[in-house]
Amino acid sequence: MKEYADKRRNARENLIVVGDQVLLKQSKADVLTPAFDPRLFSVIGVKGSMITVKRVRRCGFGPRSGCIPRGRN
Repeated sequence: MKEYADKRRNARENLIVVGDQVLLKQSKADVLTPAFDPRLFSVIGVKGSMITVKRVRRCGFGPRSGCIPRGRN
C-alpha cells in the first residue's frame, strides 16, 4: 500500500544529511531580493521532512572581514 502511494506521489528519499551546508529560500519582498539567502547554513538535525539549520559563520582574514581570528596576535 505504501509503495503504491509513494509511487503515485513521486516520493523520494531525503538527500540532506547532518553536516551539509545549504542555502535557505526566502520570500521575495521586491524585484531586487534574491530567491535564496546568500549566507550559508549548516544542517544540525533531520527528522522526517523537518530540517534544523544553524548559520555558518565564516571569518575572512582581510582588512574588511569583520571578525578577528582567535589565537593570532
